[in-house]
Amino acid sequence: MVINLSVLSLQINPAAFSSILQYLYTGRMDIDVEHVEDCKRLAKQCRLQDLIEELEEKCKKVYEFVSSKPGTCVKVLTVEPSGNGRLHEDLAMLADCALPPELRVSLLPKN
Repeated sequence: MVINLSVLSLQINPAAFSSILQYLYTGRMDIDVEHVEDCKRLAKQCRLQDLIEELEEKCKKVYEFVSSKPGTCVKVLTVEPSGNGRLHEDLAMLADCALPPELRVSLLPKN
């Protein structure tokens, strides 16, 4: 499977890019809540579906928490490793998309 990936640098929020790199290298992400939508947009461009789902779930939990605690303000959202093993697959897919065809070696597991 070949996926074309194009990320336009003018549309990338540096904080979102940094957080996605943190996630790809460590499986963990810390992002200011003001940059979550930018992060989700970049994750969508990079086809990191698990990260998008994790961010949406965290946002839902934060909203529920803040709604139940008047006066509470959350400034940073943290995504931690879930232990489901999909990060490696997501990173392999991203790497496969980023390399020119002549340098590609499939890092994705065989189905």
